[in-house]
Amino acid sequence: MRISTQMIFQSGLTNILDSQQSLVKLRDQVSSQQRISQPSDDPAGAGSVLRLDNQYAVSKQYGDNGDTLKSRLGVAETTLSNMTDTMNSVRTLLIQASDGVNGQGDREAIADQLEGLRDQLMDAMNTRDANGAYVFSGNQGNTAAYQLVAGKYVYQGDQGTQKIQVANAVSIDANVPGFKLFENLPPVLSASTTLTGGSGTVTSDVADEDQFNNFYRSNYDPNTPAANTFSVST
Repeated sequence: MRISTQMIFQSGLTNILDSQQSLVKLRDQVSSQQRISQPSDDPAGAGSVLRLDNQYAVSKQYGDNGDTLKSRLGVAETTLSNMTDTMNSVRTLLIQASDGVNGQGDREAIADQLEGLRDQLMDAMNTRDANGAYVFSGNQGNTAAYQLVAGKYVYQGDQGTQKIQVANAVSIDANVPGFKLFENLPPVLSASTTLTGGSGTVTSDVADEDQFNNFYRSNYDPNTPAANTFSVST
């Protein structure tokens, strides 16, 4: 077969165009830092890239969830720590107020400080996170946890707990409802007694702390401990 001059030129031109196309592809790969810009470049490699992209997206989401969890729990931890400091200040003022040397002006000044600390505690219980949601309202993030109703601070949230997934099949509570933190607590005081007839021990809890505290204030004698003996009939 005779090879004409035109065929030689055509073959050379084709090789040049192919080389230019390869050069453009390499330039694009260098510019984008990606060897595969479209599935046709490497179908098997494109499939691997897709799987890795999905795994990376999931891992990144877990990381973002972890950051969110750390932030929310950090706000709650800081708030509770500040509330503990406030309660310690309240305790100090109450001890100071019990001193008999205080005059009327001293007692009024202490009362003003206690009111300020009370307001601090109220503000702390209605703390919001970075997104503006109330930290201690359970699932009712748009509702203040506590509101003053008829002279009493009443819980307005619910008892729901939000969970954030931080790994495969691992979810962590992202909040603690205020009701659980500040109200649903075991009684501070309890009493136990031995049966006078038969055998065994009866243990009782204080069901109504307000009623018990009123009884305590009315009957307890701090100056004569031996006089503080009370009986319970069952």
